[in-house]
Amino acid sequence: MSARATPGRPRSTTGPRRGRRPATEQKSDTVFAAAAALIAEKGFGATSMRDVSSALNVSLAGLYHYFESKEELLYQIQYRTFESLLLAQQEIASRPGTPEERLRRLVIGHLEFFARHPNELKVCTYELESLSGERYKRTEALRRQYYRLMAHVLAELMGEPADAKQESRASRHKALYVFGMLNWIFMWYDPARHGGVEQIGEEMIDLVLNGVKGTGGRMPAPFCAWQGSFATQPPIPFAAELAARALAERAIAASDIDGMCLGTTVPSKGSFYGAPWFAGLSGLCHLSGPTVHQACATSVRCLVEGAEELESDGATVYLAATADRTSNGPHVFYPNPSGAGGTGDSENLVLDSFGHDPYARNSMIQTAENVAREAGIDRAAQEEITLLRCAQYQNALADDSAFLRRYMIRPVEVRRGKKVEATVTGDEGVHPTNAAGLAALRPVLEGGTVTFGTQTHPADGSAAMLLVGDRDQARTMGRDEHVDVQLLAYGQARVKKGFLPMATVPAARVALERAGIQASELTSTTTHVPFAVNDVYISRELSLDPERMNRHGCSLVWGHPQAPTGMRAIIELIEDLVLQGGGYGLFTGCAAGDSAAAAVVQVSVR
Repeated sequence: MSARATPGRPRSTTGPRRGRRPATEQKSDTVFAAAAALIAEKGFGATSMRDVSSALNVSLAGLYHYFESKEELLYQIQYRTFESLLLAQQEIASRPGTPEERLRRLVIGHLEFFARHPNELKVCTYELESLSGERYKRTEALRRQYYRLMAHVLAELMGEPADAKQESRASRHKALYVFGMLNWIFMWYDPARHGGVEQIGEEMIDLVLNGVKGTGGRMPAPFCAWQGSFATQPPIPFAAELAARALAERAIAASDIDGMCLGTTVPSKGSFYGAPWFAGLSGLCHLSGPTVHQACATSVRCLVEGAEELESDGATVYLAATADRTSNGPHVFYPNPSGAGGTGDSENLVLDSFGHDPYARNSMIQTAENVAREAGIDRAAQEEITLLRCAQYQNALADDSAFLRRYMIRPVEVRRGKKVEATVTGDEGVHPTNAAGLAALRPVLEGGTVTFGTQTHPADGSAAMLLVGDRDQARTMGRDEHVDVQLLAYGQARVKKGFLPMATVPAARVALERAGIQASELTSTTTHVPFAVNDVYISRELSLDPERMNRHGCSLVWGHPQAPTGMRAIIELIEDLVLQGGGYGLFTGCAAGDSAAAAVVQVSVR
């Protein structure tokens, strides 16, 4: 070599020297990259200095001129790598921002450094113990500085005092968990299969925040408009896979759960086995329970089933799960020997259910028009509430979907065999909406007021929630031990034929009366909104401020997969109440057969 190729003095154990010329720096990079690649592949013990000199096409004597030993070379690789990473991360951590923002930057910063120096970081992870004496001490000191940087940010995120002389046991352990995840990425990461490191970073930070901040027992997946990314996924196995993942990410043991039910409304292959099948696939092989079908009120009924089990000591921790797929809905043939020529009857279970109530003999959209006409809800009022709900959904997407990241399982890989066909990171099928666009649409029914822009769309998805009978155990399993969530009451109601949207109001009044509160005492309200007519009617009848309802969107925007719809809305109600500092919350939503169900919850933030 014609120029010095090490970042420090030869035969020394000091850190890298400053002021190197660019040419020398470039040669240093070449030496360390080649040596790190060999050690990463073969291990330090199996790599000789002759291997390194051969890879660099330099003489062995020349290599020893700059490094007195193989250990000195290893030391220079590790010290140089850790120092560069630490300096970069210190600068990142010093930028203004919330603890969560700073943690996100640190995680992504580490992964970006890994993308540039994968072999060096692998060597640092595996080969620290191959150093000895002062070399070990100096390298370990840099590692400790990096650890303390991460632990300090995590301690801030967890609300620990900023002036604490030493991080707590909890923040110390969580820092180690984070580094465990970051340091071993080289074991599995493949850019061709897993995407860029920024995407991996966002996925990883979701998991990190779930571990640090928790999302407790609330676990919905994104919703996809029908015939979208989830269209070919069998709903019950798919929901079970996501539930198993959510329980694992939240460190909730299957053995802790001793009760469950599954809510599903659209029949799918194998759904006869319903809840027991779901339980087995999600790792709850010791459990069984009822399969619940109450149309769009299924979620409330599942929560009521769980609450009753807890109250009667039938369970201590209860999983209420919901799953449905409106895509590729079943077409059922009913034999009819007395039909003409023995011709049977057929039914498209999704579309025919939307289009015909066999008792009231009308479609669901006709019920919306009936209520609009009787209650004096014109098209302008429907479009106004639609624009508000779309704007509120943008709140959920703000700051990189910060609200959705509080509870949503994401990203979700859609697989066919081993092939990943899609990666879903948020709701699909949400269309941009503006006043001019809504005004240009024709009513769905001749002479009506409801357009495709002021009604929801069918979707596919799943959602689940854990209910816990003991308050202390609930705090342990929940997202924050300072937050208590209590299901106070529920109600259901039915109204006259053909006036489906009206049923939400009497159901809400029953639930409020059972909870012992007035609508004026509500801090937050979420609703199932198949038609904008619903929310206009509810807000008028219960004297609710539309802007304090569905603060982060609703099913009018993100779609309606049937059973999971209400579960997600109740989860969003709880999350919004936490953000508001606690209070009473109401969910109400209509269901097939001119009926509705409602639930009242209370969130206390201590």
